[in-house]
Amino acid sequence: MNLTRLSLANPAALVVVVLLLVGVGTAALFKLPIQLLPPIDQPQISVSTFWRGAAPADMESVIIEQQERVLRNLPGLTQIQSNINQSRGNINLTFEMDHDMQRAYLDVINRLQQVPALPREA
Repeated sequence: MNLTRLSLANPAALVVVVLLLVGVGTAALFKLPIQLLPPIDQPQISVSTFWRGAAPADMESVIIEQQERVLRNLPGLTQIQSNINQSRGNINLTFEMDHDMQRAYLDVINRLQQVPALPREA
């Protein structure tokens, strides 16, 4: 049977079907999880250095500042953040979203080779 003829013959049934479809669609729309901005983590590389028994001030002046100095001008680098504790120092390097992270990893390794010699215990 032709759908158009059936719809014209039963206008009340057509209105009910349309209202049911709109109601189900509206209910489904409100149950969908919608985020305006999805969570995006920027790519990061972390450099950790350990020096047993070293005070935070020694870690900063002898190791972390030297590493930051050579890592500062990496291509694609957007942020450097350091965290220094007793016997431990971390440097978090944040890069641009579209930066090639394999290349960045190699650049970090090459730059860390340029750091003056660390203390023997580090």
